[in-house]
This record gives sequence, C-alpha cells and structure tokens, in this order.
Amino acid sequence: TNKKYSMLLGLFSGLGILTNGRFFIFIIGPLLYIAYLVFMGRRSSSNADFFKQISNIVISLLISLILSSVWWLGNFVLLDKALTHLLVGYLPDRYNLFGLKYDVFTMRSIFYHLSYLIDHVSIYLFLLFLISLFWVKKKLNQRIWVILLWFFIPLAIFTLVSAKWEHYCFSILPSVAILTAVGMERFTKRVKFAVILFLIAISLLQFFEISYGFNFRPIKKMFSCNAAYWHPSIYKAPYKINNYENIMYEFSKDINNAISRRHKAGTAERPKVSLGVIDNIDAEINDVLISYYMSLFIDNINVMSLPNGIPVVPNPSRVAEVFSENINSFDFVIVINGTSSPHVDIYSLDIPKELLSGSYCKKIIDNISERMVIIDKKILMPDRKTIFLLGKDRPIL
Repeated sequence: TNKKYSMLLGLFSGLGILTNGRFFIFIIGPLLYIAYLVFMGRRSSSNADFFKQISNIVISLLISLILSSVWWLGNFVLLDKALTHLLVGYLPDRYNLFGLKYDVFTMRSIFYHLSYLIDHVSIYLFLLFLISLFWVKKKLNQRIWVILLWFFIPLAIFTLVSAKWEHYCFSILPSVAILTAVGMERFTKRVKFAVILFLIAISLLQFFEISYGFNFRPIKKMFSCNAAYWHPSIYKAPYKINNYENIMYEFSKDINNAISRRHKAGTAERPKVSLGVIDNIDAEINDVLISYYMSLFIDNINVMSLPNGIPVVPNPSRVAEVFSENINSFDFVIVINGTSSPHVDIYSLDIPKELLSGSYCKKIIDNISERMVIIDKKILMPDRKTIFLLGKDRPIL
C-alpha cells in the first residue's frame, strides 16, 4: 500500500538474494500471502487502490531483480546446482552430488532440520516455542501469518530438498524467537514472570557453556543434546593458542619438496596433488581446517576428507565408502591419531572403523601400508594428539 516501503522491500530483498540465493526461500511465503491479501481485498477497494498495490509489487520485484542480477545474471548456471541439491534423492540416475546417496524417505531425512532446530535452540527453549505456538493460534492476524509462513515454508522446502545441511534453516531462528515472544504475551502475569526468569537463567547457562565450556557435570548433562557441543573446544573462549597453521605449513613444504623431486625426475609439468585427510572426532583441528591450510600453501591441490563420524556430515557412511574407493588416487594422506604417542606404525593409525564396513576399512589400511610410509609427524597443541603425513616418498624422520 506504500510505494516507499515497497521500494525498501525490493532494495533489501535484492541485497539478500545477492548475498545468498536461499534468501528467496525465506520470503516467498510472506510475499505470496501479501499478494493473496491484495487480490482478496480487490472487492472492497477501488480500482485505483488495487492497481496502485499491483504497481508497488511490480516496482518491488523489479528493484530486487535488478540488484540481484548484478551477480546472478552471470552465474545463472548455478541454478542447475540448486536443482541437483533438490532432486538428487528423487532422480539419482539424472542428478549426482559428490557421488553420495540421498535417502529422502527415511525418518532421519524427514526430521533432519527439525532435529537441528531443537539442537540449536536447546530442548528447553524449543518446548517453550511449542507451548507458545498453542497461544499464537488464538492471536492470529496478518502480521502473525507472515511470521508463521517465514517459519513453516522454508522448513517444508528444505525438508523436501534431498541434500541437507544444518545451516540451511538458520534463517528461520529469528521467527522462532518472535513467535515464542508473541505466545508468551498471552501468559498470565505470574506465569510470564516465571518464564522470563527461566529464559534468562537457561540462556545464560547455554551462553557460558558454549563459549567457555564448564566442567560442572550437571550443566554439561543438561545440554548434552545440543549440536554446539559436538564442536571442538578450539572454538570456545578464551582462545587456545595452537600450532595448526605451523604444522600444515611444514607438511606443505614436505609435499612441495616431494613433488619437486618428482618434477625434476622427468614430469613434463607439475602434476595436481591429491591429498586424503582422515579426521579424528576427538581432535580440535578438523578436516575443513586442514583443507583450508593446504589449499593456501599448495597450488593445484585436491583434498578429499574422511570425517570421523561427525554428525553434521550428511551420509557419513557413503562419504567413507567414496573415500575408500578413491584411496588409490591419493599422493599423500594426513591422519590424526587419538593419542599423543608418535610411536605407532601404519596399522595402528586411527581409521574411523565405525563408518566403514570391514572390507572398506581393510582396503584403506592395506592400501596405505602397501603404498605409503610415514613422511612426517607432529604433535598438535593444545590437544597433544599426533598428526601424521603419509606419502610414497622416503621419510624425512
């Protein structure tokens, strides 16, 4: 109804889509609802008012389209990747994503985002959200419908999308907070006061546990279901001094030296380096950080990871299977051991056996032991675990 606010909507929508294409999914429900209200209200409004609203909608969409096209017009091909993420579980013969299998009709897939929503707000705040929804339905109006559609439409869409990652639904968390607050308005004064005290207490406990990591067992047990506690303590405050970058730099020098020796031996051009990383769930460094450093220090490198059972990785068993199928192609392998003892042989390195069937696990271990030697090893600080660099070249130890 207001041209100024319609233009602002177009401006911020365009900037949102420019930042991340998924932005559109979070506003499509509210926008369709507003369009529905415009057309349903046509009978009670004059033609002039109706066409004014339609023109405002068009202006808003045009501004959004022009702004977002600054980048998306040249990267329209990425929409095919979006289709792949959506349909890989339904049409696996036509679409393929990382060579993984996506079972979209399992309970784990259907309730994936809902379970992570519970994890990220905690079971206590989620229960309060459900209670508040009961009261919200008694106070439904146009504004509340906008917030409800902001919550339910993206949740439904990302539930149908084959490839699932926990961060896809992060942008519905503010709607959860707003709906909880709206429902709480209906509580009696005494109940509201008690709930607010509970909110303050539980939120402070969550904040300090996530940020600083209490050692008080009852508090740890209270939040044991929360996804944040799967993350290593390196992300907690105060910041722990570590030597991860230095170790990766030393490993990169070992790899570059080995590649240079092969290059001098007659290779026409420097080959692409293939690196496998076998993670350890108890280590504070992870495969993503290792991949980042190695890509930083080594040109023309391809890194494939075997995450050691981290729950946020979709289809971890299939990831392990693909890793074992590619084991022959790795020039180097990095393995993080669960202990600080460097006196181990290849057969005693930590391989995530819980992710692999016996044959795949044996294939990885046998392949590494037959083709590779331990080139270098370091002690990770502050967690004091041993990290090994394996390769086909002679060891420098």
